[in-house]
Amino acid sequence: MSNLKKTHIIEYDSSTFGGNGKRSAILDVKSVDVIPEIVACSIALRKGDDKAKGNFFILSCGFGTFESVLSMDSGVVEQTMISTHGLRYAINYMMNELSKSHYLALRTPHTLDDAFQKGYVYIDKKKR
Repeated sequence: MSNLKKTHIIEYDSSTFGGNGKRSAILDVKSVDVIPEIVACSIALRKGDDKAKGNFFILSCGFGTFESVLSMDSGVVEQTMISTHGLRYAINYMMNELSKSHYLALRTPHTLDDAFQKGYVYIDKKKR
């Protein structure tokens, strides 16, 4: 992690944030901690723009994992932290069930995920 503790020049597409294209920023990293993503979400909610207070659950449903944790003013409660199958599990299950009775022509779970994002899927070589 010592290679992360230095000054970095980050180039990014500012149009994502309403800017005018490619920009750069200087980032000076003084310390590095490795923490679970769900813990980082709790920190961001409490110390970011929202300044969240009180006790609440955080749920993060990603393609590979689903995570949740109870966040309290004093920090996260580790005994409530869970990480399990994400959307990929459900998509794989759906692909297996559909393929029992239909021709899907889907190579990977990402293909079905993309089809959902587009709003249609080809089943038996017909757009549905």
